Amino acid sequence: MINFLSEALKKYLNSEFLFKPIAFILGIYARKHRFPFYISLAIGFIIFMAISLALVVSDEDVKSSTYDYVIRNRLSSPKPSNEILIVDIDEKSIAELSQKYGRWPWPRELIAELIANLEDAKASTIYLNLILAEKDLNNKNSDNVLQSVLNEYDNIV
Repeated sequence: MINFLSEALKKYLNSEFLFKPIAFILGIYARKHRFPFYISLAIGFIIFMAISLALVVSDEDVKSSTYDYVIRNRLSSPKPSNEILIVDIDEKSIAELSQKYGRWPWPRELIAELIANLEDAKASTIYLNLILAEKDLNNKNSDNVLQSVLNEYDNIV
């Protein structure tokens, strides 16, 4: 019984269930009374920003917790998936691997090895967001190795 009540509360007391009717009513009001609605909205926004600024200035913890609160309680956030892995080559990765592989862009063979390792891990799809504008002049065969790996697999986009 407690589980049923808990699940019902989770289902019906979420932000989308509560705010959709309010947004619908505000939409009707906004279409009927455009000027007063937008003036009220602007004044409300200015008051909200003033309160937010006062809180941020007065309390350092509010800066981090406000963003976390907004992200956790946004109206249309998808559920995180355990089936998606994002491999991001960021500044920290570049700094850590620069002594071994040099500056970015790294040798194409290294990128090909990463793709092959993802394939070995049975990745269903690999999306690459990578621009390699020039040939790799330091490793002449490197571009061919990357191209052969990209041609080998059908699940690379």
